[in-house]
Amino acid sequence: MLKARRTGGTTGHRPGRTEPTGQGGSTVSTIEFVRRLDGLVYRFDADGTFNGRPSFKRTDLDIWCRRLPERGWCTVDADGVPNSAPLPGGTAEERFPPLCPWRSWKAGKSYLYDLRRSDREP
Repeated sequence: MLKARRTGGTTGHRPGRTEPTGQGGSTVSTIEFVRRLDGLVYRFDADGTFNGRPSFKRTDLDIWCRRLPERGWCTVDADGVPNSAPLPGGTAEERFPPLCPWRSWKAGKSYLYDLRRSDREP
């Protein structure tokens, strides 16, 4: 069963983790995908880098939000297989995952999500 929440919550920091720095010096420690259908939230915490860009790991499964050289920003499963990506309008060259609608696909289902960041001041 997936661990997801619908509203609220706090942004946690895992000791020893390096968190990427966003615009204005704020720290991007968490990103959240909010499913438009029902408001379900999937949380991804900053977890190092991948190909020189910040990498985020989902808190309840081995799913990552990363920038792949051949695809741009996407989420990938444990085997590196993409399963969601931003819709046109998000820039693949952005340092962080674009704040725009994302579409997922898996097992014949597709959902629309909005990406939001949880930034903290250093």
